[in-house]
Amino acid sequence: MNKLFSILTACAFVAAPVFAQNMRKHTDRKGGFSIQHPGNWSKQTNQDGVNLVLASKDSLANIQVISSEVEAGTSTAAFLTQVEQAAGPGHNNIIPETDRSAGADDLAKMNIEEGTLGAYQIDQDGAKINQMIMAMRKGTTMFSVIITFADQASDKYKDVCTKIGDSFKSLK
Repeated sequence: MNKLFSILTACAFVAAPVFAQNMRKHTDRKGGFSIQHPGNWSKQTNQDGVNLVLASKDSLANIQVISSEVEAGTSTAAFLTQVEQAAGPGHNNIIPETDRSAGADDLAKMNIEEGTLGAYQIDQDGAKINQMIMAMRKGTTMFSVIITFADQASDKYKDVCTKIGDSFKSLK
């Protein structure tokens, strides 16, 4: 999904050295995935149906990973549409429909069969929030990677969050 994230990310080279220096790899064998994250972010695992929650120290950015079983043949685009509808009217995907699907290189790198990306700009009680949702499927397992960061911290977290999302890999 690197190609899709490039729509939202102008300059990843600034965050790349910081990202590479202090990274830790989280592996969730039961959930069937691994992901890299900054070593100084907090981590909670397996709470309330969410496999992993990562949060920046200042709580202006967080990543959630959810692994769930779906019916065979469920498309990631249909799954993402259901998530958007459940989230309410403010969740309108700003990525053009023709650019939402993951390319073959991204599918291979993440070890998934299908992937779809959503990007959202949300007004929550007067605060602007940026969110990206990656819906990825391997067999009958649907992975959701939900990346959220405050608009005020966009310069600080957009690139790091993108790199965390791009580090996702299915172990199935």
